[in-house]
Amino acid sequence: MATQPNKHLTTGMLSLQNLGIVALLILAHSTNDAYAGILSPLLPSLQERFSIGETLLASFVATVSFSSNVLQPVFGAVADRFGARKIAAIGLVAGASLMSLIGIVPNVPSLFLLLIIGGLGSAAFHPAAVSIVRTATSEVKNKTLSFGIFTSAGPLGNSLGPFVVLILIGSFGLTATPWLMIPGIIIGIVIFLVAPKAETIQEKKDSASIAQTLKNIRSFVIGPVGALALVGIFRSVSFVSFINSVPLWLVEKGYAVDSLMIANTLFAYGVASAIGIVAGGWLEPRIGRWRIIIGSTLLAFPVSFLFFFMPIGSVFYFASIILASILVNSCIASLVVSAQDLAPNAVGAASGMLMGLTWGIAGIIYIGIGALQETIGIEPALYIAFCFLLVASLLAFIIFKRQFRQT
Repeated sequence: MATQPNKHLTTGMLSLQNLGIVALLILAHSTNDAYAGILSPLLPSLQERFSIGETLLASFVATVSFSSNVLQPVFGAVADRFGARKIAAIGLVAGASLMSLIGIVPNVPSLFLLLIIGGLGSAAFHPAAVSIVRTATSEVKNKTLSFGIFTSAGPLGNSLGPFVVLILIGSFGLTATPWLMIPGIIIGIVIFLVAPKAETIQEKKDSASIAQTLKNIRSFVIGPVGALALVGIFRSVSFVSFINSVPLWLVEKGYAVDSLMIANTLFAYGVASAIGIVAGGWLEPRIGRWRIIIGSTLLAFPVSFLFFFMPIGSVFYFASIILASILVNSCIASLVVSAQDLAPNAVGAASGMLMGLTWGIAGIIYIGIGALQETIGIEPALYIAFCFLLVASLLAFIIFKRQFRQT
């Protein structure tokens, strides 16, 4: 008896077509976040070039963090309305083109303008890409793990960015950064040509209109999604502070502004964050979502301080950084999928809240961390930043205390 062909390899697994789509979006996510990672390793060079202090450097970080993250819920609503394929492609090309120009901006005002507009490209890409991936992985049982794999591509790209940038400027100088835009433009064009035309909101009878989705964003802020976002904000403060302050801390310790020790440190932290995201997604169905969120942030609090007490460049230095990053980032997928489950008809907007708004607000808070660096020093300011992890863990406990009492 002849059997009918099945487009799925096995039940609960991706079809070959969807597997290709997810692989493309993983590559695109890694590339997109590599451009976001351009700024951190360039902060010491920009400080030297423009003769500016830590507070203004922190303002650069806050600017790109705000523009590339806070508006993600809005761009998610736009993607839900007009189709994620176009928005993801345009966002990647725009972000890649503009962020690659950081090395040739003539003055500080121009840099601020570039960071604002370039960051909007990343803000458009993220929720649109998430919508495509969620649709492509709809038959997968463990959505937290599949989303974690996609999400992990971001910090992986973010960690590779400093290597590429520092090698490039070490060989050719800051003015060579425009060459970095080429991969992003190519991948953005491929997304537009290859990714399926997603069902737009006009074609979804069970989906909200864009006006309703924007109203949902307001309700998210004061509802359970907003509470989850607060946990994400406090967690993100420690991450943003590490990747932007540690390069300055290393320069303060005597390393050159283009030293590979900066790249190695950021690379270790970034790769470990990708491992943490995937590990958290894998562990969630085994030990529970609330245990991942509460436990990881609580354990990350003391571990984040260890690298200060290790010889820079030693095995123990990198081991402490890797362990801290794994713990800090292992709850990301659980937080985002929790928000998506709470808003199944506004996935793009809900994803934007947890993937975007949290990072944007954390970037704004980092201005305060930067001001503290100028008054009390970089290392004490980082101590304060890492304390936000304890706040995140306590808030998560309050949110999930019902599950805690039932176990």
